[in-house]
Amino acid sequence: MKAAFFGFDRVVDPEFVKLAGPAAEGVMAAYFFDPKKDDALWAEFVSRFRSDWNEADIYAGYSYDGAQMLISAIKGGANRYRVHDA
Repeated sequence: MKAAFFGFDRVVDPEFVKLAGPAAEGVMAAYFFDPKKDDALWAEFVSRFRSDWNEADIYAGYSYDGAQMLISAIKGGANRYRVHDA
């Protein structure tokens, strides 16, 4: 039986391909992050993050996006109902 295998961020990691070998053939990633992303805000973030931590990976991006969403919600009004609604 042949079945499609879908994974998330770990199947995009080169280490997955190395460890899985030929079994990685045909694996598809349901992955919303583009590692070749080059928009100005992302490039600025990566540059700043790398200068502090010597690396920038997807989890740094997730954290950055989460913080930006929270900051944006708080700007709508610093009470829990307004933050929730935002």
